[in-house]
Amino acid sequence: METSEGFRQHDAKVERLYRFGLTFPPEMFAGKTLIDLGAGTGEHTVSLARWGARCTLVEMNDDEVEVAKKIFHSTSKILKTTGLSIAPFMKLISPA
Repeated sequence: METSEGFRQHDAKVERLYRFGLTFPPEMFAGKTLIDLGAGTGEHTVSLARWGARCTLVEMNDDEVEVAKKIFHSTSKILKTTGLSIAPFMKLISPA
């Protein structure tokens, strides 16, 4: 997903899954605020943001969070969006 073409191919697969497999058309996400719990590395979260949602990725696995940060950074250049954020799970439940 580090190239525009790689992202477009991945996004097309995700769109087919949501539109035809889950029957959630991408248009329904526009303008929504979503929390993606257990989002892993965030590949689907990126597509949701491209479709117009403001997304927060929540993930327990620190390794997955690190990969998600790299994916968000590389795709933010392609998407030109600020609709993505990451909230590591342990920081959400740990006392401040």
